[in-house]
Amino acid sequence: MARLVVIAVLALLVGAAALSSASSGLISQIPDWSRKAQLALVGMLCLAGWAVWFYMEGGFAYLMWLRAVPPRPAAEMRFVSAVQDAMDRWEDAQPGGEAACRRATTAIETQTEPATDWAGTVYTAYRVGSGAALVVRIGRYTALRTSYNEGTNAILLEPGSAVFKQAVTLEAGVPVQFSGAIVPAASGCAFQPDVVGQATGSTFVFRFTQLRRQ
Repeated sequence: MARLVVIAVLALLVGAAALSSASSGLISQIPDWSRKAQLALVGMLCLAGWAVWFYMEGGFAYLMWLRAVPPRPAAEMRFVSAVQDAMDRWEDAQPGGEAACRRATTAIETQTEPATDWAGTVYTAYRVGSGAALVVRIGRYTALRTSYNEGTNAILLEPGSAVFKQAVTLEAGVPVQFSGAIVPAASGCAFQPDVVGQATGSTFVFRFTQLRRQ
């Protein structure tokens, strides 16, 4: 909704500027400008178009997120990069898309070492029965999570644990540092839509062993 409002405001401003220019005869004067002035105008229009595209793609929101998240260790950055590379290669429409996604997910899970002092921001945290669920965003399109609901093999924060006591006090957007490990084969197809406020994303089931607010 916020994006639509911004687009509407920009459209009104551009329309008003165009009408003002037309009424003042500015547009008709452009051919008489020097080549340098014409190039400057083209550059400004390109820059404005890029800014709109960057905003629509969530670029500004991502930059704000980078300012909020604590420094991420090299191992975490390598994991996020590997996830992004796998996302770029995997196509849902290809034959056997679900199986291909699961293979890509498993490959990443088996190559990732346990996390120590990784950093991110809370995407969501809430109670599930006697336990709690937690999702931590660690990249533009990447998040680590517990299970979302109770179940036979659900991975949730255990009641009474230090991680549970910390998680239930956290709100979305809070910077955190944490340790733990990905739970092998629990993520299934890790690539899912709209997991971190974007059109596409990737989430891996993670067992949190330590968690602290930053």
